[in-house]
Amino acid sequence: MRPPPDLRGRRGIVMGLGLFGGGVAAARYLVRRGARVLVTDLRPPADLRESIASLAGRDVEYRLGGHRIEDFRGADLVVANPAVPLDSPYLVVARESGGIVTTECELAAWERPRSVAAVTGTNGKSTTTSLLGAILRTAGLPVWVGGNLGRSLLDDLEEVGPGHRIVLEVSSYQLESLAAPPGWPRLAVVTNLTPDHLDRHGSLEAYAEAKARILLQQGPGDALVLPASDPILSGWAARARGRVLSFGAGAREPGVAVEGERLCWREGGRERVLLPAGAIPLPGRFNLENAAAAAAAALDLGVEPEAVAEGIRGFRGLDHRLQFLGVRRGIRMYDNAVSTVPESTISALRSVEPPLLLIAGGRSKNLPLGELAREAASRARAIFLYGAAAEELAREILAAGGSPPRLARTLEEAFTSAFAQASSGDAILYSPAFASFDQYRNFAERGAEFRRLVGLDADPARA
Repeated sequence: MRPPPDLRGRRGIVMGLGLFGGGVAAARYLVRRGARVLVTDLRPPADLRESIASLAGRDVEYRLGGHRIEDFRGADLVVANPAVPLDSPYLVVARESGGIVTTECELAAWERPRSVAAVTGTNGKSTTTSLLGAILRTAGLPVWVGGNLGRSLLDDLEEVGPGHRIVLEVSSYQLESLAAPPGWPRLAVVTNLTPDHLDRHGSLEAYAEAKARILLQQGPGDALVLPASDPILSGWAARARGRVLSFGAGAREPGVAVEGERLCWREGGRERVLLPAGAIPLPGRFNLENAAAAAAAALDLGVEPEAVAEGIRGFRGLDHRLQFLGVRRGIRMYDNAVSTVPESTISALRSVEPPLLLIAGGRSKNLPLGELAREAASRARAIFLYGAAAEELAREILAAGGSPPRLARTLEEAFTSAFAQASSGDAILYSPAFASFDQYRNFAERGAEFRRLVGLDADPARA
């Protein structure tokens, strides 16, 4: 159901102010449109002080430290944080009372339904989103980049003009209930699909269907970019209503193939080398796939091949995504704090040149750990585990024939042990493979902690 265009005098609730800007942007949006705004969050005010400060001077009522069911009975519109389950009793009451339940992502979609390139997937979506934005900027196109990677575009809507491009990262949580307008998005990119968020979705099939909602409102003039080598996603081509482009190893035309050590654009029986793999300033084979996905999307959006190659060459990556921090005492330091699933750490282990020492840990998502354990046992000369899931992964590593990992309570303890054991020429790879929420608010916070411990500024050009 479309959010009401006229919110003047209506009761609007922002459920989940949060720490990343989405709730704050939603509150500002409702205030600008004349709604009577209540912000409610389970966290106490002390935890939300930065978000509250950013709303200073606006007519906003707060209910912090808990929700009240009676507030939702009188709501005309509830903008719910994507982390709130769809069957939350508060949302159920709001719907039963005639209120519309929506999200910040959905509000933005209805405001600017066209000119949107939306990127989703399990891994690589933030890098692909940012890389696509960088390519479009290199081509001289006005572009706005945001979404799930931490920037809401609700604050920027008034500045988005004709001919501007919007590149959004969208998660399964955001897509799960998204009632997008027809023609949204103009272009969809799905990077890959591996088990994740099964505690929310219940099964891989349900998780995949949440992601597939990105296709529902596309039409014949829209495009879908899919990985050629993913057995589930390659089958989505039959569900597409518009053009389908392929990327990665084994990509068909039209699409961008990762072939040997180069990226090749194929269309209409012709092939053009975009750039050699060595010119891509991002470590890891998986980043070749991300570059191919972004390139295919940019080419479909009309960017010339030369600008695509230039944009990729100039991209320096994102913080905490297999980021080379530098060398300390002869030891190479890599920050992959973004890793919350085993597959991401497996890719990192395969990308960092040995010998290496692995630091991992966090809160379990109850995902299979066998392949990660085997990879860690064979590729890492020493493993250091911390946090709530440490013993769980340690058992799997021992079962895989690996040496006993060193267990620690905290990341600082694990790093101190790893650094003491490392020798010149080694690499220390921090790639948690689990959620951050046992000890940190988010992956960025634990990444910042690792960087503090390393004591070096990131310098990807030295990788």
